[in-house]
Amino acid sequence: MNNEISQEQELEISRRLASEKRQTILQRLREGVDKTKGAGEKVEEAQKTIERLKNIYRIINGTTAITLVGLIITFLVMNAQLILGNLFKVKFVPALSLIEILILGTVDLVVFLALLILVVIIYFIVNPCELSAIVGTWWADSLGVVCKGAKEVIEAIK
Repeated sequence: MNNEISQEQELEISRRLASEKRQTILQRLREGVDKTKGAGEKVEEAQKTIERLKNIYRIINGTTAITLVGLIITFLVMNAQLILGNLFKVKFVPALSLIEILILGTVDLVVFLALLILVVIIYFIVNPCELSAIVGTWWADSLGVVCKGAKEVIEAIK
């Protein structure tokens, strides 16, 4: 009995191995392609979900803006959308459109100015003598505060 393998037998074995490897690789590729077929559907489903979320956010913003508490909530939600959706590009927070950004910028400016005016009013309530040089002592008198030298300052101005 001859234990040696002829060149023809060796060549046949290498062909079979190559064929088996090729078949295995092709099978793996086909399975990979089958797995990616579902990925496209998942992407489309995710895009539809994002569109639904955008519409839901818009409906919530519109309906809650009717009340004062709703205005505050809408203000906070839209600012969060601007920061998270537009700036940080968080996937589950829809970005604001250009029109919504312009509206929010206007509202932010109005809120800032209102807070600034409120701070000035609170300052003049706490320190009425500061204002007495400008508007007279009637403000300090109505708050029951006597300002030292207020009358002299007013007469000096006149």
